[in-house]
Formats: sequence, C-alpha cells, structure tokens
Amino acid sequence: MNAQTKMSVKGQVVIPKDVRDALNWGERLELEVVAGTNSITLKPRARPRKTITWEEFHQIVKPHEGPAIPESEWEEGIAEMFRREWR
Repeated sequence: MNAQTKMSVKGQVVIPKDVRDALNWGERLELEVVAGTNSITLKPRARPRKTITWEEFHQIVKPHEGPAIPESEWEEGIAEMFRREWR
C-alpha cells in the first residue's frame, strides 16, 4: 500500500488513516524509526514481556469449578485476553 503525506514545519508526519487501519496501528503506538541511506522505516516497538511469579500466576488463573467448558469457548476467551493485552 502506498500513500502520500507531508512533513510539518516541526518535522511531524501524519500516517494516513487507511495505512494505520491496514496495519492495525492504534493511537499511542510506540514506533521505532530506522534511518536508511535515503529513507526511513517505521516499526512498532517491541513491548517487553512482563514476567510474573507463580504466586501472581495463581492469583490470575483460578481453578475452574463446575461443569467442563467446551474447548471453543475457552480458546476464544484466551484469544480475547491477548487482544486486550497487546493493543
């Protein structure tokens, strides 16, 4: 996908909305700017993974009590948790 934009007098550049949408880049996304010979590349900054202790893990993940939950339901719940966490 190609698009055009202009640099402001302060050196600011707006990434066009259709490009942001195609890349699923939301507001406040931190970007790494990589300078080339005559170009730049913007990449989302890697977020450091938070490590937790076993005690913290057991506070988050509680044992399930009751009837078995179908696999399709818990897989979607886990996927939603990751979508919320990595936005």
